[in-house]
Amino acid sequence: MPGSAARPRDPVLTTFVVKDGRVATGPIEASALSRLLDEGDARLWVDLETPTAEEYELLSSVFHFHPLAIEDCRIQNELPKLDDYGSVLFLILHSPTHDGPSMSLLTVEHHFFVGERYVVTVHDGPSAVITEARQEALRDSMLLKRGTDFLLHGLTDRIADQYVRLLDQFDAVTDELEHRVMSRPEPALLEDVFAVKRSLLHLVRLSHLQRDVVHRLSRESFAQIGETARLYFRDVYDHLFQVTAMAEFYRDTVAGVRDAYLSVVSNRLNEAMKVLTVFATLLLPLTVVTGIYGMNFDRMPELHWRYGYPGVLLGMGVIVAGLLAYFKRRGWW
Repeated sequence: MPGSAARPRDPVLTTFVVKDGRVATGPIEASALSRLLDEGDARLWVDLETPTAEEYELLSSVFHFHPLAIEDCRIQNELPKLDDYGSVLFLILHSPTHDGPSMSLLTVEHHFFVGERYVVTVHDGPSAVITEARQEALRDSMLLKRGTDFLLHGLTDRIADQYVRLLDQFDAVTDELEHRVMSRPEPALLEDVFAVKRSLLHLVRLSHLQRDVVHRLSRESFAQIGETARLYFRDVYDHLFQVTAMAEFYRDTVAGVRDAYLSVVSNRLNEAMKVLTVFATLLLPLTVVTGIYGMNFDRMPELHWRYGYPGVLLGMGVIVAGLLAYFKRRGWW
């Protein structure tokens, strides 16, 4: 690897260039990137994946982006937003994924710089959205030839598609939770319910904010977004609107699963308490009888009666049978 002093001439990450109706892709040096920006007939898509400090410097020295936007790229964990810097639009959007069966929501934060002739994407780590768009750009150059606004639309549309696919998985998870609450409502189920609920709350929050960003792209007038492209962004907005509605529906469904679990557990506890209460009620009169006949007095009725012992046992049996019949008639047993 070259030393840090020579780093400005190192190639930046994947770059697509549309020039003279042709699409070229591959590494490009910073000096060549500056020349392409000065040319009026070239359009570029520069993707920086986990950029180094020198590659962050390109955002300032070559593209001259606003320092606040560059700072947002470095900080990460920013909420979705859209800033208009005049000649450049800066967007932050998140693509979702999940962590295994726990459905713990994970996101990849994407930063977009959109100019009239270029799009710069910055993200920390691999992105399925960027990978899919790059592969399509290699197969079909129209993704780039139609302009930077349509390239941005293609990326945001793929992010919306990831939300839709994620909702399909939440649908399966909520169905499984509903089945478990009726078949085996064990304590681990409640932990899974709260984990899914937290993920859905995060999903609702993100989809709300990203829906607002795409709504601005579809309704407001920006120099970088053409009228035709705004129509396409409205379609993405519709998808995100449906995602938000479905995420809230699944959140309510999970809350219903939680309530059903608590209801089932409460009913089981009531059944157990009913059985214990019946046994306690049956034993109560027997305790009174045995307590009476257990007293130590010389003169007691039936004290020397020949059939006293079996008579007491018979009487206790009659009491138990009578109570059981009474409980049965009242529907308590």
